[in-house]
Amino acid sequence: MNKWIYFLVGFLLIIWAIGFFVFDFGVFIHILFVMALFIMLFEVIREENK
Repeated sequence: MNKWIYFLVGFLLIIWAIGFFVFDFGVFIHILFVMALFIMLFEVIREENK
């Protein structure tokens, strides 16, 4: 399960980078970036509590 979370974060960051530098999707791209950061932060906090 842990690998899936990192895969999801990486996927969202790649989609964000492509959308930010190649296409102009506006707010949607920044929402993906914030989601990826939130997932990553949640995972770090969850691992510290173990």
